[in-house]
Amino acid sequence: SITGKLNNYQSSTPELSFACNIPSIQFQNKKFLNIQMDSKNNFDTLETNLSFGEVYLTDSLRLPETKLQITSHDNLSKIHLFTKTSGKLNEADLTSDLTFLPEGGLQLHLYPSSIILNKKKWTSKKEGDLTFVNNTLHASEISFGNENQQITLASKQDPLTRESQLIANLKNVNIEDFSSLLNTKEKITGKINGQLSLNENITKNPINFSGKADNLTLNNERIGNVILNSSFQPNQKKISFLVNSLDSFNIFSIKGNYEFSNPDQQDFQAYLSGKQIQLSVLEPYLGGIFSSIEGVAESNLSMSINNQHQYLTGNILVKKGALKVGYTQCRYFLENQAITLGENYISLDSVIVSDSLKNKGFVSGQVTHNLFSNFYFNNIKLTTPKLALLNTSEKNNAVFYGNVIGEADMKINGPLSDLKINIDGGPGKFDSSHIYLITSDEKESTSTDYIDFKNLSLGTFNPVFSKSNNIVLNLKINANPICKVDVIIDKQTGDIIKCKGTGDLAIKVGNIEPLSISGEYTLTEGEYTFNFQTFVKKPFILKNNGKIKWDKDPYDATIDIEAVYESQGVDISSLSPNGGFKQKENINIISYLTGSLMNPNIKFRFELPAKSDAKRDEMVVKRLEEFRKDENEMNKQVASLLLFNSFIIGNQNFLSQGNASSFITNSIGGIVSSMLTNMLNKELTKATKGVLSTYVDINPIIDIQKNASQIQAQVKAGLKIFLSSRLEILVGGMLDYNNPTYLQLLEKKGLLTPDINIEWLINKDGSLRVVGFNKGSIDI
Repeated sequence: SITGKLNNYQSSTPELSFACNIPSIQFQNKKFLNIQMDSKNNFDTLETNLSFGEVYLTDSLRLPETKLQITSHDNLSKIHLFTKTSGKLNEADLTSDLTFLPEGGLQLHLYPSSIILNKKKWTSKKEGDLTFVNNTLHASEISFGNENQQITLASKQDPLTRESQLIANLKNVNIEDFSSLLNTKEKITGKINGQLSLNENITKNPINFSGKADNLTLNNERIGNVILNSSFQPNQKKISFLVNSLDSFNIFSIKGNYEFSNPDQQDFQAYLSGKQIQLSVLEPYLGGIFSSIEGVAESNLSMSINNQHQYLTGNILVKKGALKVGYTQCRYFLENQAITLGENYISLDSVIVSDSLKNKGFVSGQVTHNLFSNFYFNNIKLTTPKLALLNTSEKNNAVFYGNVIGEADMKINGPLSDLKINIDGGPGKFDSSHIYLITSDEKESTSTDYIDFKNLSLGTFNPVFSKSNNIVLNLKINANPICKVDVIIDKQTGDIIKCKGTGDLAIKVGNIEPLSISGEYTLTEGEYTFNFQTFVKKPFILKNNGKIKWDKDPYDATIDIEAVYESQGVDISSLSPNGGFKQKENINIISYLTGSLMNPNIKFRFELPAKSDAKRDEMVVKRLEEFRKDENEMNKQVASLLLFNSFIIGNQNFLSQGNASSFITNSIGGIVSSMLTNMLNKELTKATKGVLSTYVDINPIIDIQKNASQIQAQVKAGLKIFLSSRLEILVGGMLDYNNPTYLQLLEKKGLLTPDINIEWLINKDGSLRVVGFNKGSIDI
């Protein structure tokens, strides 16, 4: 909408007024929104107020609020510009006079003004002039500064040529404040000191810069101190540059030029000659595949960029280098190895890598790229008779981790968006390897203080890579008895199968898709730490030829395992009234684990040693067989052997005498209902979303055939409270029953002492923590 009026009828008060409201103007990829203009002219002075709601100049430069005020009289215009941006240029407040000179030029007189750049306020405290006449530019002390940074523009006479030059002095200028305006993905930091000079006739003579950059970094990697020289030829539209290092951290020289005389055929050429280049500068470009890159290299490289192609070619000699493979967390070393860079590819020809134990592997293949972007791995191979292949912890992968040294053939193919890493091999026959498989659902565990990533799907690998990339690792492992395997059934209670064995396992894991395991593992030796009631831990020795079988789902493995625990010196006289044999005998508790590894079916039977005298007593043999027929009775007898090293037969004295019988009966009742107690504990944990759970610990000193008054036990019980993954509180008590140490001091059968324990993990991995506690003990 446009409104206005012209009044020239009354000559004493002539007036031309003009106002417009324009919702949007767009041209040459620039957009102006909500334009308001109000202009008044009395044929002597023109006053114009112009405002923009938003101005889009580039993809990265947006001005959300801009106001321009212009007052013109004769050949003088007073200008006030105020703008804010959403980018690095936060605010500008400039006031100036613009004079149209009689000879056809312009003179800009700048008043004290300010510019806020990257939240730093640059101010001009003095007035200055900038004059442009007949292609000649002249300046008189225009200066902007921020703390110790300063940029000064002034005209000076060259003492040799007597020609007048325009000089811009840069003092302690922070590179990052200005490089960020270019919207480049590279992060460049450092401070520049130098001088930019040009002849006052700006259309014919070159613009030269000479200076140095201190503490220059590229993407947080130190480049060092460098000398900078460049020249701009306006008539040729060409920039030449030369960069030389000043210290011994990186020793290199870069020279090149950039031509843009033809908009359709821009050309950039650069040549790098490096005697010592820190390899860490490459880490940001390698897509997360490699990390912890370090070492030094020699290089002669040529970079060529035009409208059609981008090339980086030459040779790199890695003198000493090291890097870590993100997915396997294995660190490899290179020494005096050559790498060839062709047009958009990196060629590896039998590059030798070694691990920390000096084992060697051989790498070959080719990686194509577009100036270190859009990587494509073309049959990259690693072959080795012996090398570190896996070095992960639970922090890297919550369900599969460990250390493996062995032989392997590894192949990497595809782009980062769909990368396949295939490893076919197995643990070495003479090297220790250890693999951990966690089969319990992490959601049910309350011990999560070591977990870094929340709400990730089970089996998802440590997200080293971008979510947009699909990277899959396929492992074919030929297991042998040298490699130890820990199958963690219940991490919270400590139920673990520690074993060795043979088998072929196929493991697939990715940064997007969950882990899967296929194959059968046959046990040759090991032990199963059986947690009964969550407080009795007894190691059962595994028999040969037990099997664990996976069919993709790591939580749905099937098992068929037999384990033996030898309970020594068991009083078995109560099993037979006949007697005639030793009162104490070793009893083997045979445990059968079948069904699901995550929730196995457990059956028991008792077995007498081959040379046991009790085998000749039919009553003993019959009673042991009767236990097997009654699962509840068997569980009770197994619990009694594990806890008290004795059988429970009939109404023995300790079950019915006074307070002692009450205490013991209650404890035995809890043991018999192990499944119920374990279930209730898990239900409590689930209902409170992991905030509450219980704990029990019994330390008995008992001979079941002695008088009940001699029974002694220490019982700890209480409640665990998890306020967060890093703050845990234990509130409970300890009952010390029949302790002779304090029975002489106190006329009590037992003493209950309150216990409080608080642990706060300062850092996530728990290596630094604060523990506060209150514990009672009669012995102190």
